[in-house]
Order: sequence, then structure tokens, then C-alpha cells
Amino acid sequence: MWGQDTVSLTGAAANSTGALLEADLYFQRRTALAIRYDSVLPSNAAGNPVTEAWTYDLMQRTNSNLQVGFEYRKQRQPNLDTMGVQFLVTY
Repeated sequence: MWGQDTVSLTGAAANSTGALLEADLYFQRRTALAIRYDSVLPSNAAGNPVTEAWTYDLMQRTNSNLQVGFEYRKQRQPNLDTMGVQFLVTY
């Protein structure tokens, strides 16, 4: 991944780079398990740390219009783990 951000009022830009690797496993078209690794250098400005994380998702489609998911993100650097619930509504 590559991106560029404006980092000052004068319009100075900083580059962001990273990598993402994901594997998904589906069970009977309704349940999915996803494992994702990502590593990101937020920008090339001095002092920005590299972030590195493993994310685990469990998703269940309850009917044709609703998907419910649970996500656990084990962020190794900096050490900041998160958990969340996701609701995806389609029509």
C-alpha cells in the first residue's frame, strides 16, 4: 500500500507505506473467518512509529439483509488491542 498525506498548513506532503495480507475461510456461505496481518509506516516524517497488527474476524450472515461480525485486533506496536462488533445491512 502507498499513500500521501498533507502534513502542514503550507501543503507539505508525507508518504505512507504498508503491507496487508489476509486469508478468509467461508463455511456454507453464511459464516466467515478472516485473519489479517498489516504493517504500516504512517508517514516518512520523523518520529512516526511503525504499526503492526493481527486482526481476527468472525462474521455471520443472519439473513439476506444483515451480517453480524465480531473483530479482535491485536496491535503489537504500539500495544493497543481493540474489540468491536459490526453490523452490515444490505438491501
